[in-house]
Amino acid sequence: MTGISIKADLKLDIENAVSALPYKYREYILLYYDMGFSNREIAEILGEKPETVRKSIYRARQKLMEMLEGYEL
Repeated sequence: MTGISIKADLKLDIENAVSALPYKYREYILLYYDMGFSNREIAEILGEKPETVRKSIYRARQKLMEMLEGYEL
């Protein structure tokens, strides 16, 4: 397997893992990583406290790491 295939496989696995997240966690991850919003901006968009957003992003990342556990980078 070439380096390009491994990167493509990893990208697909990450996309699948994000898609498998509960909606709310997926929303936080996409707003933060894909769209580049800050915790404060996400809080304003969703009508939540920045601390809630920070904790939720942390929990979503933890879930993603569990889903991708064992994947060699």
